[in-house]
Amino acid sequence: MTPATRRRTSLAAVVLLMCCFATGTSAQPIGAMKVDTVYDISFNGLSIGDFQLNTNMGTRDYSMTAKANISVLGGMVFEWKATTRSSGTVTAGGPRPSAYSFAYQTSDKKEQIDLKFTSNTVSQITLNPPRGSSSKRIPITQTHLQNVLDPLSAVVQLSQARTQKQKSSACDKRLQIFDGKARYDLVFSSKGTKQLDESGYKGVAYVCRVKYVPIAGHKAGKKDDENELAAANDNIEIWMIPVPDADIFIPYYISVPTSVGKATMTASKFDLTLPSQVKKSVIN
Repeated sequence: MTPATRRRTSLAAVVLLMCCFATGTSAQPIGAMKVDTVYDISFNGLSIGDFQLNTNMGTRDYSMTAKANISVLGGMVFEWKATTRSSGTVTAGGPRPSAYSFAYQTSDKKEQIDLKFTSNTVSQITLNPPRGSSSKRIPITQTHLQNVLDPLSAVVQLSQARTQKQKSSACDKRLQIFDGKARYDLVFSSKGTKQLDESGYKGVAYVCRVKYVPIAGHKAGKKDDENELAAANDNIEIWMIPVPDADIFIPYYISVPTSVGKATMTASKFDLTLPSQVKKSVIN
């Protein structure tokens, strides 16, 4: 494996953490709710940054803003900053996104993605800079843009725990996602439970296996393509913990092992403001 491939592999692991897993809130119209979450990002046991997410849930709509900062040796080796936003409406069947944006920058590169949705179908895609064409890339068709969620809205769906079935099956889900460049599914299945007693939380965590299934937009058969690397990884985990007062699950710990090390995100803060305006710290 070349140094360039190792860098792509490690960065892909961290990006997969942030773009695919961020705390959401229940998709039921239950009243205004606010969630503020902070995750510590580590690679091979070394802290390299943080991921902050602010979610505002109204009675009929939601908005989410996430910011990530990654720095190795004070930015001398590597620095990566990203901002993600999503907004939409809340229905009994789940979130319906209306707009999504993702922007990142490094010392020598930056990119902006903007999506518009109509009835869970992508109606507008803006990439800056435009994506280059490739005959090796699986084409994205209009069918791929239907009945999909953006990465942040997808986790609003993931976190629901309103019904008894949802409460008892935190890991039994399949999310259909389009992020502006790739169409993929995230398939969750149970690996059991763990008992936690740390960071202010004492109780059960549901351990889910996460399988990344590329659908379109990736270069099939290209071994160092980020989507192919993620698809070949059978050891991605996410630990979900319940918040009964809000009828939601929240991701506590996310792990993405790679051939060059393990990327993890661990919740260090989770503050929840309920519709009654009561503030609750689940993790602190």
